Amino acid sequence: MKWTTWIVGAMWVPTMACQGFIAEPSGHADSDGGVRRPGEPPPDPDAQPGARQARLLSAREYGNTVRDLLGVEVSPDLHFGDTSTGFDNANGTPLDENLLSRLWVSAEEAARTYVRETMPTEFPCIATLDDACVDTVLRDLGRRAFRKPLDTTERAAFADFARRMRADADDPRHAAELLVTRLLLSPRFLYRTEVGVRAGDVAVLDPFERASLLSYTLTASMPDEALLADAEADRLDEATVRGHVARLLDTDAGRLQLFELFKQWLRAGELDRMASEPEAFAKLTSPELGVALRDELATFVERVVLEEEATLANVLTRRSVPVDRHTAPLYGLEAEGEAPEDRTIPSHRPGGVLSLASV
Repeated sequence: MKWTTWIVGAMWVPTMACQGFIAEPSGHADSDGGVRRPGEPPPDPDAQPGARQARLLSAREYGNTVRDLLGVEVSPDLHFGDTSTGFDNANGTPLDENLLSRLWVSAEEAARTYVRETMPTEFPCIATLDDACVDTVLRDLGRRAFRKPLDTTERAAFADFARRMRADADDPRHAAELLVTRLLLSPRFLYRTEVGVRAGDVAVLDPFERASLLSYTLTASMPDEALLADAEADRLDEATVRGHVARLLDTDAGRLQLFELFKQWLRAGELDRMASEPEAFAKLTSPELGVALRDELATFVERVVLEEEATLANVLTRRSVPVDRHTAPLYGLEAEGEAPEDRTIPSHRPGGVLSLASV
């Protein structure tokens, strides 16, 4: 079909160029959370800034971003990512033809659902999808999809694409589907960049890159409106960054990201399967135990990091563990309720996260 050719021509070549590292080092946040302005030297003369890079979103980041952008859940069967470091967001995932094909199908499905269920409410003008409507979509949806405003050249290219699709489509809403699909297949959506602006011997991340770094690190998803607005106004100074860190950690997405970080660090990824498929684990004495073990680690992480002194020493030596009636017997303890409650473990057992039954 003609529209397929237009999408391929628009996104395939630039996407293939966006793999891996871009050689020069880049600036980054100071160790105490502050953000250096262009030209400021790093506080440690021996510090080694990270490499400039463009990194493909992980499958989890991709799914979260589509959900937060469109309100659409992607298929749970969409798995990809470089886990060579033990974490799912390493920088070694190539966008080959097979993965591109799967992302294409995902983008089409998400765009179709969004245009059918939500977009007519958010953008009623798609009933005609005239030039003014397309501009509105690009300035709002496009800005959030790319985690920064589209520049003049990008808006012109997308507007021309929408105009051509509208001319070929029997229904303007189908042209809207194609426009959303192209946004989801753009390298600007699929990749996170940490390229920055050159400042002497280093490159310092621009405000939008810093916003994405914060958001994907803390929530595994795109910046929300508050963070994106501060990036757009260049307000991401040290105090503002600290405020966003505290705010994002105190969200459901922030708590889940902390849990994911600990699960991957401890190689405890099977906890989710224990909760959803307890029959696959012969040593589980009941289906409830699988859920309880997953909740044990999640509760431990939340209490140690968010409610107590968030130090590595506390993570490794804490003498209390959160138990319920299902997990307490594993420690020789007693508990009656379903909700995890802290209990001091016996003195002969080592403390900390490595003493948890879930680990």
